[in-house]
Amino acid sequence: MTQDKSSGSSASGSKDDGKTRFGFSWWMKNLLIAAAVYMLCPSLVKSNAGYQWAIEGYCKSNLQGINDMKAQGLTSPDQILESRLGYDYAFIEMIRKSTPENAIVFYPSREDFTATAKLSGVPFSGNLCDKLAAVRFLYPRHVVVKEELGHTSWSRRLTHVAILGDRWRQLLPYKLPQSVMISVLPTDSVAAARMIQSQQ
Repeated sequence: MTQDKSSGSSASGSKDDGKTRFGFSWWMKNLLIAAAVYMLCPSLVKSNAGYQWAIEGYCKSNLQGINDMKAQGLTSPDQILESRLGYDYAFIEMIRKSTPENAIVFYPSREDFTATAKLSGVPFSGNLCDKLAAVRFLYPRHVVVKEELGHTSWSRRLTHVAILGDRWRQLLPYKLPQSVMISVLPTDSVAAARMIQSQQ
């Protein structure tokens, strides 16, 4: 019986401790800690180089760039992307507009872009020279790059070839005039003749 009383008293004692656990001193201590953290955090965050780059550099410059584009009258997403990504985006946009959604397109490599930039004077920046970037903008079209030629079933069923300068003309089953420097052409010769005539 004595054990029951002691266990009962210890149980009631823990209830009493629970009532005083969140007393005045506990609240004051936690409020002081929160105030100290609140005062220190801005100085710690602002002295962080990553924060400086993200907020002061990246976000503010992007916001300024967007405001500048709106002032120039560039409001559609395509206009904004072309102004930011340059001729690379214009090239992808040309492919997108010139091919059907079920097309299988051969896309040039970075070396092709840089060689064409030197040869033709078109300032490709190299921002959209990889397959991932091309797929992102050309979906649902299938994109094939030079590493896949002859190794995948898609590369054996090309419907269009993106031409940069004198590169990859051999993928077309017909002779291409030298005046065609930057284009996307179908592998079907009849459709290609119509497209070349419309571009000239």
